[in-house]
Amino acid sequence: FTTDVMEDKFDHDTGVASLAVAMEPQCNLLNLKVLDRNGGGTEEEEALALDYCIALRDEGNSIAPHVINLSLGAEDEGNPNSPMRVACRAAIDRAIWIFASAGNQGPAPGTVMSPSCEKYVSCTGSVKYDPYVVSEFSSRGPTKEGLIKPDAMMWGENFITASSVSDTATIAKSGTSFSNPLAAGMAILTREGMYRQAVLTTPRAELDPETGWRMTVEDLIDFYYPIICVKPAGIIAGKDNDYGEGLPFPDTILQAVG
Repeated sequence: FTTDVMEDKFDHDTGVASLAVAMEPQCNLLNLKVLDRNGGGTEEEEALALDYCIALRDEGNSIAPHVINLSLGAEDEGNPNSPMRVACRAAIDRAIWIFASAGNQGPAPGTVMSPSCEKYVSCTGSVKYDPYVVSEFSSRGPTKEGLIKPDAMMWGENFITASSVSDTATIAKSGTSFSNPLAAGMAILTREGMYRQAVLTTPRAELDPETGWRMTVEDLIDFYYPIICVKPAGIIAGKDNDYGEGLPFPDTILQAVG
């Protein structure tokens, strides 16, 4: 979807993909290139890539994605009709979950990027591993329209990721671009676990006839994040513009899934 050749000269997507695979080693990856060799792109190019995913879903194509990772963003202008946000909503309407990085413009408030500013695009911020505190660079809410963001956090500092330099090269990376695929990978596992449970315990007629799935990304953000996420000791519970709902915790995810 760019004028560049199909390579990762920005040394970004390779690392992002490696983290998604680390979370869910058996997932399938559909790689759509929307950033050029300098890490730049346009909303139109990104929206066209999302439209491609939507078309795959509408056609019933077997490679249509269930989860989309957007490790990118532009300044939030408070415009719900921007091409990228419109495309995100259209994908969400088709039961495709979208995860987008909050951005690296922190710690100032009001710095969450677009399209992670969209209500039901799951916005991922970054936290340190130890101590568990929000990363200085992680963008904060509120959005221009007054929404509390981010939605949830993931670790995002000093990851050793795959590098595009060679098949064996690695590189240390930090940023919400790299916390986001961890959240997306977690979502893949959660969707699969809850789908398997639903198939075993729920009559097929009660499941979505197209996807065989009932849980939506709206459910994840509105209902599950508040019960599966934890915050550092001393931080007031409830969603805020620094930590969102907090960090999804394995034990609480298992309890929620049952």
